[in-house]
Amino acid sequence: MFVQPDGFTIFRRPVAQCSDAVRGKRGIKEGVHAFDFIWHTPFGTSAAIGLSTKAQHLKCSGYLAFLGASENSWSWDIVEGYVQWAGDLKPYPTNPNSPPVQVGQRLRMIVDCDRQLVGFERGTEFLGIAFKNLPRDVLVYPTISAVYGQTEVSMYYMGPPVMG
Repeated sequence: MFVQPDGFTIFRRPVAQCSDAVRGKRGIKEGVHAFDFIWHTPFGTSAAIGLSTKAQHLKCSGYLAFLGASENSWSWDIVEGYVQWAGDLKPYPTNPNSPPVQVGQRLRMIVDCDRQLVGFERGTEFLGIAFKNLPRDVLVYPTISAVYGQTEVSMYYMGPPVMG
């Protein structure tokens, strides 16, 4: 994966039997933060957004949803509709009538480091708390993982979210 000239969009070159991830440059460990993600291309069999520590590997063999499989990352697989941490999978969003994520939709990740919570929004709809177990004193970084060979996805730091 490499960052496009705009500084916000990543592109994944086609690589056979490989899954990749990329994490943001700046970590967070206090305060409330919002990150927007927009997928510009088809998702492939696995497309995930979330957080990782520096200890999380960013590449693995095979087409795997590896983000969230260790204790060093938390992810929402937007294709399969689950969140994952330390290999524990849970359906997400929990509303069974929630429509699937579409290419081009804005997805927002809201991270409350002080309360150790992570939740997601699709458009203006809050989808609920996804994680309640963020570490207190470890930097976490916004992270994207993909398997599709032409993946193009943008990530933007939005600052503290507007509450209310």
